[in-house]
Amino acid sequence: MYKGQKTRESILREAFLTFNEKGYAAASMTDLMSATGLTKGGIYNHFQSKEALTSEAFNYAVETISKEIKERIEKAPNKQEKLLVLINHFTSGGYGNPLFAGGCPLMNAAIESDCGYPVLKSACAEAFQRFVKIVREVLVEFSPDELADTPENTALFIVSTLEGALMLSQITGSNQPLLVAAETLRKLYKL
Repeated sequence: MYKGQKTRESILREAFLTFNEKGYAAASMTDLMSATGLTKGGIYNHFQSKEALTSEAFNYAVETISKEIKERIEKAPNKQEKLLVLINHFTSGGYGNPLFAGGCPLMNAAIESDCGYPVLKSACAEAFQRFVKIVREVLVEFSPDELADTPENTALFIVSTLEGALMLSQITGSNQPLLVAAETLRKLYKL
């Protein structure tokens, strides 16, 4: 990897962490400069605007998380363990124990993008569909009688349940909604 590519990746990683903790709108260029150790010009040498950096940093995070989940799924010995990887991804990074400072990147970006960030909103929609697809790919290994609906609908149900429970955990300041949702999914799919 060339020096410019390494610098760009470092900016994306640090910008994502800054945006996720402070918020996309609230994070200033000063915050980003402090996080990356670069000047404003150094950052803009790699990204045309803060909006471009916002979108690319979010996509970088989604790609990193997706890759990690897929690697863990590939190591799982059977379909039940693969589904557990997905459920445990949420509970291991739940309220009070986030995988990233600030909490769930998809939830944070989705909430904030609804307030006037159309590019980020589009990236969130794509990320949600990407995660649904990962879950669906696991569910196609289950027989129809093991699922309450099609793999597509079941994947949508699982992701919606876990993201919603994560949001409720954040709002209430308790892991209980997330833990109940995960345990119910484990029982439902005999995991």
